[in-house]
Amino acid sequence: MPISVIDVRDYGVLGNGADDTSGLQLAIAAANNANLMLYIPNNFNCNVATATSLFLPASGITGGGKISNTLCVFQRQKSIIVEEFKCDDLLISGVWFSDFRHIECRNLTIDGGNHSDWGTFWNRFGLIICEKLTIDCDKQQAINQNVFAIVKASGGLHIKGINTTGVREAHNNVFYSIDTTNAIEHHLLNDSNLNQTNVVHMWYAEATGSRSVKGNWNILGSNIDSFGGIIRTSERNHYLYSGTHIHRNNGDFLAAGISNLAIGGEWDVLDSSWEKPYCLSYSSGLAVSSPFTLNCPSGINKQLSKETSSAFQGFTISFSAFSTPKTIVGCLWYQGDDFESIESDGQVSVSASGIYIHPSGWKLLRFVISEVSSFIKLWVNTSSAGYKRVSINSFFMTDQKTSFLPSKKEKTLVRGKASQPAGSSFTILIPTSGYQMQRRGMAKIFLAADGSAPTFQGASGSILTPFAKNRYNNTDYPVVINPNSAIVSVNGGGTSFTCIGTVNGIQISIPTGINNTAVKYELEVDEE
Repeated sequence: MPISVIDVRDYGVLGNGADDTSGLQLAIAAANNANLMLYIPNNFNCNVATATSLFLPASGITGGGKISNTLCVFQRQKSIIVEEFKCDDLLISGVWFSDFRHIECRNLTIDGGNHSDWGTFWNRFGLIICEKLTIDCDKQQAINQNVFAIVKASGGLHIKGINTTGVREAHNNVFYSIDTTNAIEHHLLNDSNLNQTNVVHMWYAEATGSRSVKGNWNILGSNIDSFGGIIRTSERNHYLYSGTHIHRNNGDFLAAGISNLAIGGEWDVLDSSWEKPYCLSYSSGLAVSSPFTLNCPSGINKQLSKETSSAFQGFTISFSAFSTPKTIVGCLWYQGDDFESIESDGQVSVSASGIYIHPSGWKLLRFVISEVSSFIKLWVNTSSAGYKRVSINSFFMTDQKTSFLPSKKEKTLVRGKASQPAGSSFTILIPTSGYQMQRRGMAKIFLAADGSAPTFQGASGSILTPFAKNRYNNTDYPVVINPNSAIVSVNGGGTSFTCIGTVNGIQISIPTGINNTAVKYELEVDEE
């Protein structure tokens, strides 16, 4: 127990289920007179018939106990400190410069004090558990510049402003990390007709039916776990960055997809040629072009450069087939001539001119295209006239409202060596504990213990030449981990290495017929 407090037990309260109203009132008066915190260590009851409300001391409360069967009120007070307090219903009415920590109640209501000289300003609320949190703008004064951090409001957050006269302000209040799981109708409701500015930062909810956000809110980040329903938001709120399960068709809204649907678009997964992103292909008529300067703002020092003067030539970005057509939002860094258009496999076409040109010459293209089932086409040339040259650096595609800029991925090398009995097949396990190897990665395998070029014996007994098209040199054999498939067979000099993602690492099966006694490997994995 703190040293300088008023203990309610010294004023006749029992905490045995009987009516403790009179003793609590005596202890509150003593705390006010002595300017000491009120110590409430147990659970105490009031007689609701004789005490419909209990006005608590300005000096504050501690102890972790609970007052039941009445409305507890802090009214027109300053510099209150409340640490660990429980009650049925709590009203904060006209309070300044105060700190409320670890509060548990059924309904928490905050209003302006019902007096023109007060209002509720400059307070901090932390670790709040309640059913409904209500900001009541109908009590003559404003509720401004209050901070709420870590709030569980299972009945939702409500800014109440049904009156049409008076001050009715609720501005610059910030709600950090609020959880509205189990709200029945509105998770976030602002029914005031004023253009109020309040921020909900990192909102969480588990939604199980018809749910909504209504009125004017500034929402910065959300994570909505939806089980049978989605969160519906109205046109008067401003939404920046949300996850899935949000339904929004108008207004100021921005939901960013964190997963790149275009696998390899940031050169983190390459195809078997080891020369381009896994999902990117191009028309056979596109010829190799000399590359442009490699100082792209993405930080990725790679590009695929092509040129053409033939008709209907372009690039294709492929996706895993969607069960129903999607609208894809994308951004792409490129240099050279503009694309003539972008077309989905559903035959929707959009403009494709870059909207931002970096001093280095790289252009950023942002686009939205609908009716995408499995690919989009970036047309370089749709007529036979004119020479075109384009270089693609990186790209990011999502089915959310906006896409992130492509960026360089940090890598970690895992190195090792495995012995092979001469003339037999064997398996090595490359450990990847602590890395996101199940999602994506690359490996290279050195199949010559002495550094000389290895040879492969095919089924017919012929000698196969080393695989030449790779990122490193002719003695390296790339293995690309495909996040869309558990098993990937990658060609290595005509022989298929089988690569299987496991819980503990990557299992690579080496076939019979490799004429060397040891295998060295390097595995390049994401650190994310």
